[in-house]
Amino acid sequence: MTLTAKLTGIVLALDACIIPFIGLTAWGLGRLDPWPAFGGAAVAFVLVLLIAVLVMRRPRMLWLGWLVQLGLIATGLLLGAMYVLGAGSLLLWVWCLWRGAKADQPVQEEHS
Repeated sequence: MTLTAKLTGIVLALDACIIPFIGLTAWGLGRLDPWPAFGGAAVAFVLVLLIAVLVMRRPRMLWLGWLVQLGLIATGLLLGAMYVLGAGSLLLWVWCLWRGAKADQPVQEEHS
């Protein structure tokens, strides 16, 4: 398993931890009724955790992680402050992709 796969899986697992609070906030602010808020959050929570595992085991499925990031940003349409959390998650995602790819490159000898 590559470092990129591990790091992106961790970011997605952290994103999954945010999702129940999104549902709670959407219900608390009266934007959604209880069933859509909590049911949608429960489904999204499980789905994002499954995507995290999938990305860690099959790194070619990283595109699913991009969809999760876009979904988090899109929740800003429902809850304005989610643009900030979504953008923060996206920045962490991009950093993990960059740093993981850099660490996964084979080490080249300086004296070659």
